[in-house]
Amino acid sequence: MTEELFIGIDLGRSGVRVEVYDILGNLIAEGREPLSKQTIDEWLLALAKAMPSAVKRCRDCKKYVAIDGTLGTF
Repeated sequence: MTEELFIGIDLGRSGVRVEVYDILGNLIAEGREPLSKQTIDEWLLALAKAMPSAVKRCRDCKKYVAIDGTLGTF
C-alpha cells in the first residue's frame, strides 16, 4: 500500500511553516523558516528549507497539499 502524506503549508509575513500528517491525523514532521523579504524567490527558498526531510524521502507517497497565506498568491 502506498503511504499518504497530508502537507499543510503556511506562507506568512514573517516566515514559512510546514506540517506533515499521516492518514490518521498524527503530526509526523514539521519545519519552519523565517523570511526577510516578501518576494516569490524568498518564499520559494524558505519553502525548500522548511520542507521536512520526511516529504523529500517519500518519493512514492501520495501527497495532498493545502496552502494558505496572508498576502498575495503566485
